[in-house]
Amino acid sequence: MTTHSGHRSDAAASHREPDRMWLAHHDADHAERCLHVGGVAVCRRCAVLYPLAVLSAIAVLVVDPSETLLVAAMWLLPVPMVIDWVAEHLGRVGYSPLRQMVVTAIGAPALGVAVAVHAIAPFSLAAVAPVALWGSVCAATAWWAWWRSVPQEAPGWEERHLADEAARQAHLEQLLAGVEDRDEVPAP
Repeated sequence: MTTHSGHRSDAAASHREPDRMWLAHHDADHAERCLHVGGVAVCRRCAVLYPLAVLSAIAVLVVDPSETLLVAAMWLLPVPMVIDWVAEHLGRVGYSPLRQMVVTAIGAPALGVAVAVHAIAPFSLAAVAPVALWGSVCAATAWWAWWRSVPQEAPGWEERHLADEAARQAHLEQLLAGVEDRDEVPAP
């Protein structure tokens, strides 16, 4: 059973035996983002991304297409995957395993092209620039989504904090005054 955000509910997660994590970097509360093969959890995106990227890199090295085609692939193919990532992390769309696999299959060859270009010309700006841009967009979106999920202090918290501190200070002074009064009274 999943919640409205696409995450497994605690009740559903507790009724099944936890899978061994193999190629999965998700916690058990994100088990829906994994394929479950023989009791082993495999990240669904990784299961599509890396095999297709490796095959694409090999194809680029064997076929040697034009540089224009390679650069266009690195800039354009990740767009659906980045749009999906951003939309999901901003809460515009819910998680969809099928959509995730489709957009990853479209974008994976761009990673393969970047790896092939890097193998031929290490740290080529042609390969580094699109990877850096798309990676930064996804990282910034993930950070923004995380930051939005952190509980923020309510307006006026500073004034309430200062008033609470003043009250504690006054109470402490009263307690200390009582101790000083006892010290001044002569013992019988």
